[in-house]
Amino acid sequence: TLAGAHNASNAAVAFVTAIWAGAPADLVAKSLANFGGADRRMQFMGERPVSGGSVRVFDDYGHHPTEIEVTIRAFRESEAPQDRDGRLIVVFQPHQHSRTRHLLEEFATSFSQADIVLVPHIYFVRDSQEERQKVTAGDLVDRLIEKDVKAMHLYPFTAIIDHLKATTRAGDTIVVMGAGDVWKIGKGFLE
Repeated sequence: TLAGAHNASNAAVAFVTAIWAGAPADLVAKSLANFGGADRRMQFMGERPVSGGSVRVFDDYGHHPTEIEVTIRAFRESEAPQDRDGRLIVVFQPHQHSRTRHLLEEFATSFSQADIVLVPHIYFVRDSQEERQKVTAGDLVDRLIEKDVKAMHLYPFTAIIDHLKATTRAGDTIVVMGAGDVWKIGKGFLE
């Protein structure tokens, strides 16, 4: 089963739509029960052994404040790292400078359920060089800190991987999140 109220709502809509289109209810129910999820949506990548246990790693494509907030809340509930004396660590790669600038305050509030947020450089795509100068990953980190979220800007990806290897502990859950190539951090941490 997939975690999160948003996934339950999606499944309910898919069920009703399939029935409305004429599919047999038992076949639809069986299909939904066998659905393992979509690529890069709360996707389990693996576990890294550490002293006393392991760290679980997930990948998610979320790059808009609303989807970030519901996804992190779902991880907080389903993974419950706090029940294992662990933390929910999110590595979030903002996607596009213009989106980051226009939604900066919304992004800052969407990480309230995370224990730690690590932010690499903003994934540069489609924006002009002028737009690129208007906002940085550091601006997002500053706003997160103002909202009492533990956050830091780290770059390059190898520095984030090294930081995670040095600071994670048994029971932690890591979520690498964003529409860019942030998944490489999860892969590198697990290797």
